[in-house]
Amino acid sequence: MIKTELLHSELLALLSRLGHTQKICICDAGFPIPKDSLCIDLAITKNMPEIIFILELVHKYLIIEEGIAAFETKDHNPNFINFINNTPYPISYLSHEDFKKLSKECIAFIRTGECTPYANIILSAGVSF
Repeated sequence: MIKTELLHSELLALLSRLGHTQKICICDAGFPIPKDSLCIDLAITKNMPEIIFILELVHKYLIIEEGIAAFETKDHNPNFINFINNTPYPISYLSHEDFKKLSKECIAFIRTGECTPYANIILSAGVSF
């Protein structure tokens, strides 16, 4: 058995194969995931797991170059905004409609049980060299 805090094999595989600038979306339970997209569905019940818990875990395993969230998050989800604004990588914002369009470039979606408004983020993978 692997010696790591993260035991979800699909999530480990996804994070290990991400290349520089490739994008993933960590999203709430209601986000419209495009048809035929890879989705690692972690949702168990309402707000379990919460998106911040999954982001904290992903931060331990992935070099992140940038995060992208929706402007609407600022007005509707102060807890999530506070968390992402205190990450070590830059965060840019765009409209929720543009966020959904950009999400189609993501190679995978990690669906959480989060049920608060606009709790979604696109992460662009960085590189260690």
